[in-house]
Amino acid sequence: MEGIALWLPAEKADISLWNNLTNGGIDVFLKAGLMVTYRSMIFTDFASRLHHQLIEGPHIYLFQIGVQRKYRGKGYASKLMKPILNRADRENLPIYLETHDQTNIPLYKHFQFEIAEHKTIPGSNVNHWTMIRPKKY
Repeated sequence: MEGIALWLPAEKADISLWNNLTNGGIDVFLKAGLMVTYRSMIFTDFASRLHHQLIEGPHIYLFQIGVQRKYRGKGYASKLMKPILNRADRENLPIYLETHDQTNIPLYKHFQFEIAEHKTIPGSNVNHWTMIRPKKY
């Protein structure tokens, strides 16, 4: 597999700890331990509150995208993104995403995403950028 993208409609975008636990994540949290679970709780609460503050109504959430290192720079991210970007344009929907890697920002800007917020995740030194690709009117 060269890469993967996970897209969610707004009504399915709440990725809470409870959702994770009740949908098979309990084994991961049991193996990861209490501290990792606690940090996950802080992050999911932080990300969810920010998501709700920054975008309302119907939208698409780019929950995850990744391309294996050896395939980067060969157009795979574009292939993973363009069909949903085109759909968002047809349906006049904005797209929301988050990244913790500043080197990803130019890629997203290339696809007309704008930085909506830059914060540090509470209790950490991890940067958190939220970006929105506005509706096409």
